[in-house]
Amino acid sequence: SDPHPLYNHLELYLPSTKHHPQSLYPYPQGLFLFPFPNWNHKGRMNIIDFHVHPMYDFHLPTHGVTIDTTRFRADLEQNGITRCCGSVIYSAMNNQPLEAYEQLIPKLNDQALLCREKMEGFYIPGIHVHPAFADLSCRELQRCHEQGVKLIGELVPYMMKWPEYTCDGFIEIMEYAR
Repeated sequence: SDPHPLYNHLELYLPSTKHHPQSLYPYPQGLFLFPFPNWNHKGRMNIIDFHVHPMYDFHLPTHGVTIDTTRFRADLEQNGITRCCGSVIYSAMNNQPLEAYEQLIPKLNDQALLCREKMEGFYIPGIHVHPAFADLSCRELQRCHEQGVKLIGELVPYMMKWPEYTCDGFIEIMEYAR
C-alpha cells in the first residue's frame, strides 16, 4: 500500500545569507523546498522552491550582483529547482509612506506577471495586497486571477506598514479571495 500522504513531502530549511555571506543568491529568511513524488522529463524529481523573490535587490550593497530573471532562473535550476513561486519585493518598496502603497501594489503585481512571462512558466507569481486599500486589493485579486494567478503573498506587513493580520481590511480581502 502507499505510504501516508505526508511522507510524500519533504520540507528542508536552508540558512539565510545572513549566516552565509559568501552566497550570492538572496534568501532573506531561508528556503523551503517541497519536492513531490513526480518526475520531470529528465528523470529527476520536480522540486518547487516556494519562497522566492524575483527582482530582489537588498543584497546589492553587499555583493553588487544584479540578478535579472535569466540569472534568477539559472541559479535555481543549477541547484535542482524545477519551478518556483513567491512575490516580487525590492528595496524601493520598503517603509514608504502608507499612501504610496496604493500605487505600488499594482506595480509589484505587474512585475510578478512580467517575471512569469519572462521565465516562461518556471515562476508562479504571488501577488501583493494591502489592508489599508482593501477595495484596490480585491480588484487586484480579480485582475490577477483573470490572468491565472492563484497565489497571494508572501505577505510583508513589516515592510508595508500593515497594522496586523487580523485587521478589518485584511479580513475583507481574505473573504473576497475565498
